[in-house]
Amino acid sequence: MTEQRFNHKIPRRTFLKVCAAAAAAGLTACSKTQAAAALPELTVGSDNYPPFIYLNNDSTPTGIDVDIATEAFARMGYAVRFEIIDWEQKTNLVESGAIDCIWGCFSMDGREQLYRWVGAVYGQPSGGGGQCR
Repeated sequence: MTEQRFNHKIPRRTFLKVCAAAAAAGLTACSKTQAAAALPELTVGSDNYPPFIYLNNDSTPTGIDVDIATEAFARMGYAVRFEIIDWEQKTNLVESGAIDCIWGCFSMDGREQLYRWVGAVYGQPSGGGGQCR
């Protein structure tokens, strides 16, 4: 059996256009990665509350709230890092600066004046949302 070679002739201009497009796509990917790395980072605290936020097998915070908050903060120009916290310590953690924001809590009488509330992030009977100070 003889070896067959394909002789594809690509016009030089087409080849150069494809190379230029590939290079531009590569540069775009680099600039997005560099831009994401340059975003100011906020630390968000929440308790373990699956499926909204929980630690996955790699001990990385995961869940619906992580996805929503990450996207929302990215649209505002921030990177976000989640920490699973002791819920009873949430106020102390925010006031000390250990965390910047509390996520996944519910509005209750008496707390409205303590925090800035973003309101309901998605529909749920108990009306959850995040609170930032």
